[in-house]
Amino acid sequence: MEAYLAVALKEIKHLKPGEKFTLQDLFKNYEWDSLDIMKHTILERMFLHAVESGEAQGVAVLQKNEKEQQVYQKK
Repeated sequence: MEAYLAVALKEIKHLKPGEKFTLQDLFKNYEWDSLDIMKHTILERMFLHAVESGEAQGVAVLQKNEKEQQVYQKK
């Protein structure tokens, strides 16, 4: 799971300031779809922790969307 987290953290650099995104947006569809629901949940928790701890610098946590996915915004 650490490798997937590293991919997500790397992809943040490609976002524009002010851009809103979900964790799923940071992956190609086939990459995200290859993970089962349990791995999605674990990765979501790891990413949220990375944002809250400052490991993912320049990212703010916003409200969840209508699909109950956590939304983030690049500062």
